[in-house]
Amino acid sequence: MAKKVKAKPTEVVIELNALGMTPLLRAGLGGLAASLLARFYELDLGTEWPAPVPVGQGTAIVEPERVVLQWGNSGPKPFFDALFEHAFRLRRLTRDLSVIDLPGTYPFGQMSPPELAQALQGALRRTFLQHGKTAKKAAGQPRLHELERDGRRVRVPLQGYQDYVHQRGTTREGIVRALRSGSVALAGWAYPGAAQRHFAFTQTRCEFTAAEALCGCFAMVGCLSFEIERGGALVIPDPSDLVVFSRLRPRLSPLRFEDVYVSSPSEAALEVELALREAAAQDGKRGVAATHTVTLRTVPWAKQLKSRVRTLSLKDLEEEILDRYSEASLRLRTFVRATGTDAARGAAKSPSDFFLVRSALRAFVADNLARGRPWFSGFATATTAGNRPRLLHKFYERGGNGALRYDEKEGLTIMEELLEEAEKIFVRSIHQALRQRFGAIAEESAGTKATMTNRFDAERERWRLAFAGAKTHEQIRAALADLWSRGGSNRELQESWQAILPLLREERWQTARDLGLVALASYRGRGMEAPGADDDLEPDDED
Repeated sequence: MAKKVKAKPTEVVIELNALGMTPLLRAGLGGLAASLLARFYELDLGTEWPAPVPVGQGTAIVEPERVVLQWGNSGPKPFFDALFEHAFRLRRLTRDLSVIDLPGTYPFGQMSPPELAQALQGALRRTFLQHGKTAKKAAGQPRLHELERDGRRVRVPLQGYQDYVHQRGTTREGIVRALRSGSVALAGWAYPGAAQRHFAFTQTRCEFTAAEALCGCFAMVGCLSFEIERGGALVIPDPSDLVVFSRLRPRLSPLRFEDVYVSSPSEAALEVELALREAAAQDGKRGVAATHTVTLRTVPWAKQLKSRVRTLSLKDLEEEILDRYSEASLRLRTFVRATGTDAARGAAKSPSDFFLVRSALRAFVADNLARGRPWFSGFATATTAGNRPRLLHKFYERGGNGALRYDEKEGLTIMEELLEEAEKIFVRSIHQALRQRFGAIAEESAGTKATMTNRFDAERERWRLAFAGAKTHEQIRAALADLWSRGGSNRELQESWQAILPLLREERWQTARDLGLVALASYRGRGMEAPGADDDLEPDDED
């Protein structure tokens, strides 16, 4: 009897909710759909989306809950070659410099400016393309690109690449083999953090079906990568409708190169949620069930690559939370600061190098809001990350231990408007007491500006230490009573004492401490300037 020959597959159907499809793989399937939409626009087929998209000698069809890839008798290899060649490109900026280009990540015909393309590929090197072998750099030194920020020209180094792992034939060949064998092993570039732990422990190797492997390859398109201090933040949108997601995905990418650099993973998550809300308002549908954010950093026991150290999942986020974060993000942005001796003098016309100033306050607010806490929760003890932690409630000074920039006062003032009524009254009562204390100092020190400034600084530091140093209910009550009594008649207390009494109870003493320091940091008075000038910010201080 003749041996039965197994028929060669002519298509692969990838179900969005199939067994084994994790959020990252579903995001990868969404990335595949977005890449096919980019191809659809490029071919200008004259039909409405969704519609069959020619790929090589085959066809791709995107449906709300699945993608069908058909190559017929031409074989899978030419099909996947054509699919990958369009989705994973290098975009030539100059004759000898090319950057990573993913058409599914930006609106058709609206390529990112060079500095944004550089920032995005830099973020990819902290998430998907961590290993040096996953992307081959072009020979020579990075090319310097000039742009203007705050009236000064700064230089951004552009790193060119020859290729990256998604472009290599071995990647596509692995998927083709999986169609026959049933599985293929992929490294961390397809699924960050899901790599074999050690060559001696082969049981930890991650293997995927052909459909899952394809989703893993396109996860770099479906997900969003951000750069955080000493690591990366990977935001994974979990699609619920592939057709809708294919339209939304290009509108989720950062629009400025500063926006790629975030202070915390929570900030990255809420930025994507804001972009989703705006895109969904235009499209009429959200198309994303939830977002998951993975923090990737090196750990002492695995310093070669960044590992997953924290996750954050957001689903059905309240509009009020996004509104509050939107208010904070508008006024607490990352900005570019020129560096070097010429920049410090502010007189040179030639372009300077730069560093990025991230807002620690924005990261703090984002962390609280993303976890459903009041935005000010923990303000008394919050510090920045890094080797030199700085106190968030204390103003920045060169060589000091404060992190709060003077320009962030406006952000604090705006956030105070989002407090509950009793909390607003509490803050205003402290402002009133401070105003009267500083007014008395100004009268006593009239005519001696230096003495007045020194006394202002000493008074502010006195109350900062009194509030921040309070470790019990009795101590914070004593500090507040001392300030209110020294401030004299206080209209806010007289008219609304009953409203703020709950904040002075034992179970809420930490809330009172946090709000007291918020009030102190946000207080604006004549001659009351922060001790440190923002112009003194240095790159090392921001790390």
